[in-house]
Amino acid sequence: MGVKYLWSIVEPICKEKPVAELFGKRLAIDTACWVVSDNQVLPSHIAKPHLRNLFFRTASLLENGIDPIYVLEGKAPELKGKVMKKRNEARFGTCQTVTSGSTSTTQNSTGRCRYKFVQQECKELLTALGVITITSMGEAEAACAGLNRQGAVDGCITVDGDAFLYGAKIVYRNLSTDITNFVCQEYSMDLIEKRLNFSRDKLVAMAILFGCDYLPDGVPGVGKESALRVISTWKNGQALEILKSWVSDETVGDSIPLRPAHCSQCKHPGSLRAHAKSGCLQCETTSGGCKPSSGICHCEWHLNEIHYEEVAIREKLKRLKDLNIEEIFEEFKNEDHLKRKGGSIQPWQMPCIQTFLEIATKKLKWEPHYAAAKVLPLLSRWIIIHGKNQCQKQFPVTPLRILKKRVKRGCPMYEVEWKFNNESENFPSHFNTLEPQFLIEKDFQFLIPIPIPKPLKPSKKKNAPKKIKPCDDVRKLDVVDMFRNMNLETKKKLDSSTVSEDSSLFDLSGGTDDSDLSAIVNHICNKKTKSADNGRISDSESDSHYHEEKSSFTSSPSTSPVLPQDSLSDYVIQKLDLQRHDERPLPNFSLNFSFEKFLETSSTLAHSRSNDTNSAMMFSTPLKQSRNSNENAEQDSFATPSPLAERFSRIRI
Repeated sequence: MGVKYLWSIVEPICKEKPVAELFGKRLAIDTACWVVSDNQVLPSHIAKPHLRNLFFRTASLLENGIDPIYVLEGKAPELKGKVMKKRNEARFGTCQTVTSGSTSTTQNSTGRCRYKFVQQECKELLTALGVITITSMGEAEAACAGLNRQGAVDGCITVDGDAFLYGAKIVYRNLSTDITNFVCQEYSMDLIEKRLNFSRDKLVAMAILFGCDYLPDGVPGVGKESALRVISTWKNGQALEILKSWVSDETVGDSIPLRPAHCSQCKHPGSLRAHAKSGCLQCETTSGGCKPSSGICHCEWHLNEIHYEEVAIREKLKRLKDLNIEEIFEEFKNEDHLKRKGGSIQPWQMPCIQTFLEIATKKLKWEPHYAAAKVLPLLSRWIIIHGKNQCQKQFPVTPLRILKKRVKRGCPMYEVEWKFNNESENFPSHFNTLEPQFLIEKDFQFLIPIPIPKPLKPSKKKNAPKKIKPCDDVRKLDVVDMFRNMNLETKKKLDSSTVSEDSSLFDLSGGTDDSDLSAIVNHICNKKTKSADNGRISDSESDSHYHEEKSSFTSSPSTSPVLPQDSLSDYVIQKLDLQRHDERPLPNFSLNFSFEKFLETSSTLAHSRSNDTNSAMMFSTPLKQSRNSNENAEQDSFATPSPLAERFSRIRI
């Protein structure tokens, strides 16, 4: 139970810190706090919930470098017998009560017979893990506080505020083992005395007034705020004498006057209605109301308010019968709880994995492989910490090597491979664990592999001039360059006859990029027109006639070509007369050619037959285009205009 309102009173000096900061500390743990809470919270279908949670909490503390010492409950004090009797009656009913004569007692009221069996199971589990357990002579929190006062431990882990009353210096509360929120709350007695001005005897006085294990209900009618105001006026070390004087004094020297009415606006004596009518003397107003104020009233009643509250608490304390304040003070300051069984405290011992495996399989209902996977990291951690001091002892496992570096919760770790010296069915032959890097470097340096030095890179001089690459050597090719390279490779692969046949086409634009594309288009157009003729003019005749006449002229890239006017013009006119009426849709090719070169070539052909109206009409009027060719041209945003493509394909350049 602890002291009522104590944790809320000392909350201003609470410090929340991660559990990792407790590394290397030895802490005394009140075992009953964890065991009782686990049995009440966890569902009933879990086998032995107190043992399950006790193992995982202990494993988390050991992995974080904390040396836990579990303190077990002993025989409860006689003052707590009545409290335990009420608890048993509320939990199990009145069947456990045995009446003898006029007095009623409880069987083993202070012996904790029901809790002893659970406590023995916890002790067996902790012993298998190598954790030290201590059985106190009385209350477990009293023994934890005594160990802290003697300096045997660095702090106490408990939820009972009685630890401060027994003399504890540092108390850790609400220890969380959750991975996402692995923190605890720290309370220091030094800060309670310095900042809050509450000494140990004042805390005992609070326990009597508010309620504790030896006086569960406290003093009825005493409020928290009024009691704190009264206790804060006492000097340290005078709480016991003041409470004794309250109980022994039979006469009431002072009477408590009634609190006069106060104005809600100026906080001075008098009502708001009276101030609005006749004014307020302290506000120095005659009529029309008073001045708003949020300060403290300095009337006679408020100046003696704390004295009146002390008188009221004194009257309520006297109403309690059979109250022995000295026994409660002596119980909290008794030095018997400093005694313990077992002598000196030993450090963490090597876990006995075989014993733990039997407990886990029988009581926790775990599978052997699952239990082995949980206990082996504790065994490896003990060897890393204490194995160097016990070299002559044969360990069940041996570290082989370091596999890689790891980081766990911001802490650098090594992944270590271990090997079992004796093979067993329930334990694997090899397993891996994560060990802190600084522990490995301290005592197991032979496991750390020797790093291979990397070749040193030449240092770069500061302010060194940067090398500028020439633009000619590294030049990005655009689309035109890409097509040129493709066409040049195609030219090399063509036969000599094909090259000679299309040689005039390469010279139409003077050797520019447009001629390369025109050769490709010409080759495609030849195939299309062959399929479109359908017997009007045979391709063999037209091609033979064309090849015969083509050899009679040559062209150069620098000058305009000189074409024969008789044979070629007749062929072109004959071809155009037949194909001008052909309105079938032709494919729209994406061309990249020089329109000026095309017009120059066209004008040359037109000049050779200036008298022919059909040739003039051919180059001045676009041919009719079908609806399908228009639709195809609109879909291709990079396409050459359809009339121009048709004209270019029909000419057979």
